[in-house]
Amino acid sequence: MASTKCFPFFSLPGELREAILQYALPIDSKCVIKPYGRHSVLADVSATQGDIFTVSYQMHQEATAVFYRQRRFVVDVSSRRAYDDFTAENELFSPEVQSVRRRIRSLTVILKRLGGDFEQKLIPALSDMILNGELRNLRFQLLSPGMDIILQTRPRLARRSGVAADLEHSPPFQRLLCLVADPDLEEVEIWITGTHLRFWCAFHEGGRHDSPCSEREMRNNWERWLKVDWKSLVKTYGNVQEILRIGER
Repeated sequence: MASTKCFPFFSLPGELREAILQYALPIDSKCVIKPYGRHSVLADVSATQGDIFTVSYQMHQEATAVFYRQRRFVVDVSSRRAYDDFTAENELFSPEVQSVRRRIRSLTVILKRLGGDFEQKLIPALSDMILNGELRNLRFQLLSPGMDIILQTRPRLARRSGVAADLEHSPPFQRLLCLVADPDLEEVEIWITGTHLRFWCAFHEGGRHDSPCSEREMRNNWERWLKVDWKSLVKTYGNVQEILRIGER
């Protein structure tokens, strides 16, 4: 006959409870967040984790903390509509979900334009997640604007796409540099596609300061992702005052 006695789970030390919850939760380390209803961050958590979050308030708090801490969340805002989608009610960057997104520790943001929507809608949310939340690992993946823009053969298209000739001096770009230089972030990465604005050539892996990537190189490597030396980028173009943590010199 099975025992009906309950195991005193919450009498265990916190470190042991966390280790058990790590085994109880799915091992998939990446969570792609899409807007609208069933794909929202709240719906995704409740739909995939079963009853473990509904046992009690304390279990919900501890289990969701483990869930958000051990997964990398991926958000694709490469289209203009995506900003409106993700700021809609109960979506990731809406006021209703503020307490939830503050629990995310690792985040990847896929971008195409560094424009007004990025500066006004996304940067404030990300800054809040760092300052008032647990975001410590931030990665940006910047998609290609297209070869016609890179070669400047269609300047009107470049202007409509928000790709300015002086991108490095634009307010959205400067806000990006301030964000990645935040001392509370423990790991920062910026990646660009093989086809990229020539401005990036001096800062990506394998790039050259004396000459930018050729058109042929970009076309051949358009599927590759290139890691950017963001510290050199900040040092060269960032209007950022260095902030030290307490105890550092």
